[in-house]
Amino acid sequence: SQDWSGAECRKNAVPLLVPPEGLSGLNVALPPLFPVSGRVTDQTTGAAFLGTVLVTPYDAGGCQYASGQTSAGDYRIFLPAGTYRLQFYLYPAGGSVLPVAWWRNGSSFDTADPVVVTGTTSGINMTIP
Repeated sequence: SQDWSGAECRKNAVPLLVPPEGLSGLNVALPPLFPVSGRVTDQTTGAAFLGTVLVTPYDAGGCQYASGQTSAGDYRIFLPAGTYRLQFYLYPAGGSVLPVAWWRNGSSFDTADPVVVTGTTSGINMTIP
């Protein structure tokens, strides 16, 4: 996907300032988005993670996409077709934040398994120790 001005990522995009009277002649084509979903569970009990889950996807170039947040262990985010690595931030109910985790317990962006999105993608589950 691309951001404004053809940049591959928001961090490289040129800001677009919109005056109060608006802009005309600006055509924007947005790629279709597909749902990506899964469940975060406790490795020991198999129970759903109780607390807040924040899932942040990154593409192969390290560009961050919009995060998704939910509670009760389930999450759902929307992404254009592509390959991503998912980073999980876990905030237990009544506890302190757990260390950042990558899908399939990768220790970093480089070791996280990629998630390939070509359409609706479900079952991207995460088990925490």
